[in-house]
Amino acid sequence: MMAPSGPFADLVLSEGGRFISFSDAPIHEEAERVIAEAREPFDLVHAHPFRARQVGLDVARRIGVPFLLTLHSLYSDGLRKYADRVDGVITVSNAIRDRLLREKAIGPERIVTIPNGVDTARFTPQGKRKPAMEKRKVLVASRLDRDKTFIVDALCNTWAQLAKCRAFDIEWTIAGDGTERTRLEQAADEMEGSAGMPLVRFLGWLTEDELPAAYAEADLCIAPGRCALEAMASGTATIALGSKGYVGLIDTQTFFAGTYSNFGGTGQNLKEAGQALFLDLDRVIYNRSELKRLGDLSRHLVAAFFDQSDADERMLKLYSLVQSAGPRTTDHGEIWVNEPGIAPPWNNSIWNGAGPGVGIKWEHLADGFLKLQSTLEQLDKVYVKMGKEPFGRAASGAKKISPDMHFALSCYITGVEGDIVIQLWWIEYDTDGKRLQHISRKLHAGKNRIHVTTHAQASRVRIALRISKAGSAVLSPLTIERKASRVIKPPGLRRRSASDQEAAYRGENLVFIFGPPRSGTTWVLRLLSEHPRVIAATETNLGIDTKERATLETNIFNEDRPFTDAQIRRRFHCLSLQNSERVIVEKTPIHLLFADRIREVFPEAAFVLVDRDPRDIVHSLVCVGRDPNSWWKGAPDNVRDAIKLWRLYAKEAQRVRQQHSPFTVTYEELSRNPSEPLYKLLDALGLETEAVDQIVHAAADGKGIPIPGVFRRGRVGAWQSELSPEEIVQVEGLCNDFK
Repeated sequence: MMAPSGPFADLVLSEGGRFISFSDAPIHEEAERVIAEAREPFDLVHAHPFRARQVGLDVARRIGVPFLLTLHSLYSDGLRKYADRVDGVITVSNAIRDRLLREKAIGPERIVTIPNGVDTARFTPQGKRKPAMEKRKVLVASRLDRDKTFIVDALCNTWAQLAKCRAFDIEWTIAGDGTERTRLEQAADEMEGSAGMPLVRFLGWLTEDELPAAYAEADLCIAPGRCALEAMASGTATIALGSKGYVGLIDTQTFFAGTYSNFGGTGQNLKEAGQALFLDLDRVIYNRSELKRLGDLSRHLVAAFFDQSDADERMLKLYSLVQSAGPRTTDHGEIWVNEPGIAPPWNNSIWNGAGPGVGIKWEHLADGFLKLQSTLEQLDKVYVKMGKEPFGRAASGAKKISPDMHFALSCYITGVEGDIVIQLWWIEYDTDGKRLQHISRKLHAGKNRIHVTTHAQASRVRIALRISKAGSAVLSPLTIERKASRVIKPPGLRRRSASDQEAAYRGENLVFIFGPPRSGTTWVLRLLSEHPRVIAATETNLGIDTKERATLETNIFNEDRPFTDAQIRRRFHCLSLQNSERVIVEKTPIHLLFADRIREVFPEAAFVLVDRDPRDIVHSLVCVGRDPNSWWKGAPDNVRDAIKLWRLYAKEAQRVRQQHSPFTVTYEELSRNPSEPLYKLLDALGLETEAVDQIVHAAADGKGIPIPGVFRRGRVGAWQSELSPEEIVQVEGLCNDFK
């Protein structure tokens, strides 16, 4: 063994091997010294790149033995210049092999792929059952030198996003050292400053005796190459990324991509890696059962494909084969391998409507992804759509659909830069090509899921994207799944045990109150909150307190807030464990616009929709908007703007009624006799009804509302006497469509 002095040299000597240290002498002198110090003749030379390869080649040439070269990365070490003197090249992944073939560095018959191996006796699961409420633990195992800048950038980006989401329930451990550690420490300081608590430990280098325990203790490991394999062998779910590429969370699909690329050692240094790391982390970190599944799968995969004893056996057999054949003396030729083909367009559709000069362009990436780039001005917008026809009639490329069907549309967005806004449009037509209805949703970074129920006369559908503002983003292929009916009755709520897994939490003890602003949602929340088995979800008990102003709303599902589905599920699950005997009620009027997302995150939550005469809603909005001391700054102070705001909510309320069958409470019923509708609501939610009158009394006249001005003693029909004749005409005329 010839290598620089150090711990590895000591290991070779302790195992009975002979070690020769490198010196600064010229290559030919090094080769002569190695031959002179050999106790017996060499049978072959096996070298790595750089100086070791130079010395090894000279030794093999001088004594006439075969020469093997191992390449661990895309660096080919000038192989084409001396390929005729190399008997075989060992690559640790097929990605490196393919790169050598594309460069015509050496013929394929002289390349053997033997992946890195893992000592599965040393790296093995050691974990114990972890409490559901315990903070998640993430280990980052990697060198932190300049060639790992890609990894450091991705971590810094992820920490910044976690700070923005106030996701401070993850403990980070960094095992490794290098020149980029200082930058990572600065990013950790910024995240910890936002959290007001320590979150990151830097351990420096860990020995092989210390690493197994670190891997086994972690819920998730982020690592490149061999470290990723060691974590997987330890039964720890793993996200693989290396100096050259991002692989992602290792599962049955990404495992083969990781194997091909040596778990990040090859690939494309994507700018979107930081966002991809955040999304993969968020997707799994709060899901105990999924972490366990991935950890068990990883352990089996390593045992099947990367066991060190298998790699050792293959290497020894190769040594024997090459040595018995003798040094190579002829050139068997080379084979050229073509580049991979180009992936089909996004969703296999033809898109029109944008091009040079209109401020928007798109690029088809691998695997059906679509990259959009916009230079649009603030008020401009562009539609990228299927077919060339206007939206008013069915496009030639429109897809056939049937009436009254239920679909779930899914799309991921990554790599968002700038202020770009992307809306997805689903537009339906009848058999004559007449437009029937459409659904449009603003897409946010991360996973987007939209539920659709087709019109009773629907025959065809077309899909479009509406782009506005400047920036760029990458969209995954759009998937469209046929679903069962979305009509879900309000469930009777049942208790959960503290041992329930977070991933299995479906929100069966949650109640979401919807309704337009000023429709009575606060009143309903106060009534339910007075029940002894009910607790209201707040910004404080969900751990998202922005301290901007006092509020009874969480606004957590709003797409303008930075919280992901997994983080929301985690927060409600923790609140549920802390209040295992109680029902959790949440009230945010704008959540009516995000009912589909709530249903996706919590399929068994109960929905309560509060309804009120739209004329009284408009009147109440205007009164709040005209109050100079109002807590709601920016409320509409004129009838026309108030009607516009109400129509937005009324339109969505119609759709929620159709697709989610919420329990409906009307303001008018509450005003006449609150005990009666409250009794029905408590009964529907599976809550005791004995204390209805006491609850009504406790919540009467705005008692318990901490925000001055929120409670306003509304009077049914007050709009008739308190609005001007001109305003009454506006209210009656613009609200007729929704009576």
